Amino acid sequence: IMPSHMEGVPIVLLGAMLCARVPVLTDVGGHRELVEDNVSGFIAKAPTAELIDEALERAWQNRQNWQEIGLKARNLVLIFQSQDPVKDFLDKMLKD
Repeated sequence: IMPSHMEGVPIVLLGAMLCARVPVLTDVGGHRELVEDNVSGFIAKAPTAELIDEALERAWQNRQNWQEIGLKARNLVLIFQSQDPVKDFLDKMLKD
């Protein structure tokens, strides 16, 4: 659960998704780039107690699907994250 008011793309979110955990987070920073609401996690529309509670309730109501949602989260982060970041960095350096 990430009730952030301001965030980029936090490493803890990437790690949780790689472990096929269901993210519940706020709609700030780069969260929506990685998580599709109600598909690969649950996004609160704003960082308020009421809206975070609403996202947590949606997650709880979908608890029978957590394994599937977690696997979708994992698959999305594997697309986002490079399989060989060192090679990608070197390729970019050599291009310039």
